[in-house]
Amino acid sequence: MEIAVSPSGALSLPGPVAASEQDQERDPAASSVVVGDIPRRPTAFQPREGLRRELEEAAGSGRAVVVCALTGARGVGKTQIAAAYARRRAEEGWPLVAWVNAETDDQLLAGLDAVAAAVGIAMVGEDAGQGARRLKDWLSRQSGPCLLVLDNLTGTELAAGLLPALGSVQVVISSNRRQVQALGMAVPVEVFTVDEAVAFLQERSGQMDEQGALLLAGEVERLPLALAQAAWVIRSQHLDYATYVRRLRSVSLERMLPTVPGERYPHGAAQTVLLTLAQLGSGARVRVERGLLEVLAVLSPAGVPRSWLHRITAHPVLAGEVSRDGAVRVDAAIGVLADASLIVVSVDGSSVSMHRFIQTVVRDAARKKGRLDEVLSTVAEWVQACGPSLERVVWDRSDREAFIEQAAALHQHVTAQELGSIVEIAVRVLSLQDLAGRYLAAAGDLARAIPLHEQTLTDRIRVLGADHPDTLTSRNNLAYAYRAAGDLARAIPLLEQNLTDCIRVLGEEHPLTVTVRNNLTAARDER
Repeated sequence: MEIAVSPSGALSLPGPVAASEQDQERDPAASSVVVGDIPRRPTAFQPREGLRRELEEAAGSGRAVVVCALTGARGVGKTQIAAAYARRRAEEGWPLVAWVNAETDDQLLAGLDAVAAAVGIAMVGEDAGQGARRLKDWLSRQSGPCLLVLDNLTGTELAAGLLPALGSVQVVISSNRRQVQALGMAVPVEVFTVDEAVAFLQERSGQMDEQGALLLAGEVERLPLALAQAAWVIRSQHLDYATYVRRLRSVSLERMLPTVPGERYPHGAAQTVLLTLAQLGSGARVRVERGLLEVLAVLSPAGVPRSWLHRITAHPVLAGEVSRDGAVRVDAAIGVLADASLIVVSVDGSSVSMHRFIQTVVRDAARKKGRLDEVLSTVAEWVQACGPSLERVVWDRSDREAFIEQAAALHQHVTAQELGSIVEIAVRVLSLQDLAGRYLAAAGDLARAIPLHEQTLTDRIRVLGADHPDTLTSRNNLAYAYRAAGDLARAIPLLEQNLTDCIRVLGEEHPLTVTVRNNLTAARDER
């Protein structure tokens, strides 16, 4: 399918991507399929046997479909428990072990669609919702044990309709929302026990002083995320626990982080992150490490492709001047940050993520230094360079979905700061949103493309005005998506309005005017 793009970025397409008639189901049961960015086992991981037994006993209960909801506060280790269970089932050779990031409905649909593609049942030209429903039907027919993990699920309505009712399937959900317990068996996750906290600190820090470990564990309320930060600093600086606690108590959140209305930090956890950031140091020696932290803090907590991160060294604002091989330097920085528990690397090493709480602290530290707007702007430019070409977007599912996730994350951060107050950044981020919509339309996923184009048009009108060329381009792209979905009743009036506006603002011969006129003619011919 040819895609004609005007110089303004407006779509002029002959029609939606058609589903391939040659794509047929295949049976993947002959081999184990592992899908998704399952986090690696962290150093000094505490197996938390009681929770593992609950999950295993639920799987062996004899029920066709078992749903287990790991719920608890942020930082208690829900994701790591789910990841350990997924790694174990993959090692045991379960026919399917799938990891889906499910923080938003869009991520949930895209993740389930990716699983459908991995087991060979996705159809080219279907939208993600169709792929997710196809997966539900496929899972209902499986006799071998399958594991589906929905990490950080926030909404239950969509998920409830996409979970199979039949088949040999276990669904493990991690969430800080108690309402997900309505989907199945509740498995509450608390902070470490006293014994787990002491064992974790001793193994990870190398300091065997039990009383000192108890002192530190109490200081941060035995929160696993905070203990991981503390242990790295203690090991790096060869500190004893008492010295670390004194330093922890001296950290002033008011001085180091801005006051954000409605934001409440777990006090000890935020202090441990700030001490860990201080341990990294500053200056050119750690500029790549610092740059990676700022990049990951404004992107999707579900993760960023490592191959994308290799390219941040092309942006001195983010990584400083790198004199040697950029990928080698970035990989070294990833190793340092993972060892410090500031980031998480997937099992296969292809994806890097940051816990949402650490993201918040790093973003607010950047805001305090007056760097956040510059970081957002440069990261938006970098994300645009990392996305796949429109010619490859239909087939390059991984990069396409990564781009859509990162564009959505940046849009969320910029919206939180009020789009109109930072117009230059908003323009760049809205260009990413527009391109994400075009990617989805080109791939035939109109159910996701249309709401995205509608939101982008609304935002551009608010920020740039109704007559700005970017706004006119958004109208054209939305009209194309309506037309591709067969909704000519909405497409034609929108194109007619847009043609009138383009002629008035840009003139008869402007490339965008020509594109809109051609699209209108084609839409009328289809009526």
